[in-house]
Amino acid sequence: MLDIGGSIVVFVLMGMIGEGYSSASPSHPIEAGWRMFTIYTGQEACADAALPATLTSEALSRRVGDKFQLTMAVVVAYDDRGKLIPRVPISIEEPEPEGVLVRDMHANELTWIAQKVGRAQFSVGSLCSRGSATTTIDVIVEQN
Repeated sequence: MLDIGGSIVVFVLMGMIGEGYSSASPSHPIEAGWRMFTIYTGQEACADAALPATLTSEALSRRVGDKFQLTMAVVVAYDDRGKLIPRVPISIEEPEPEGVLVRDMHANELTWIAQKVGRAQFSVGSLCSRGSATTTIDVIVEQN
């Protein structure tokens, strides 16, 4: 955990592969990249962000050999009354278990290849210290 001016970045030492914003609506994908925030812009984003009580996501289905970008995933934040909170700062961790998905080293940092049949999960959490909401982006890989 890293405390930067009141904003604790939780996933830095735990395999963080991206950061960005949750979906603007249930029909919009996340906005994410390797480093979307600096120390200063992260503080600003967290200062302006509402506190999510929950994060939800839908599973992605892929076939062995398919390439996909995590920016196609939908992660929606809700407050404690169930009201949607658009664009909450989030962080994304490496998928588990290893081997089901591999990073496409010839593409951008959030492009993955479905390598074998199985299920992998990317952990997603609130980037800001005041939020502890988490979810997973499940990727279900089936045979061609």
